[in-house]
Amino acid sequence: MPENEMASFFASLDVPDGCTLRRKQQFEYTTPTQMYNIELFENQDGTFYAIGIPQSGKMVVYGSNMTKSPTIAMRVVLDKIEREAPHFEATGGDETRI
Repeated sequence: MPENEMASFFASLDVPDGCTLRRKQQFEYTTPTQMYNIELFENQDGTFYAIGIPQSGKMVVYGSNMTKSPTIAMRVVLDKIEREAPHFEATGGDETRI
């Protein structure tokens, strides 16, 4: 099914009150020092958010805010990884929050 038809189909599905339906796409992002699993979530109301998690080492979750753009959600996560991961790695995996 073409992407525009999938988006229309997804948005038009009815779910019972109190329930939510979310679509998820998975990506793999590779830097010189780490590989990350990135997931982009789409809600039926047309909002998006993304999270990124390193495939090895300490568990750090890089997340975006809720946005109307999948591009912005992904860009926020990629920018956070680029900006924050080197600081986390430099601390030797310290549990402090950045």
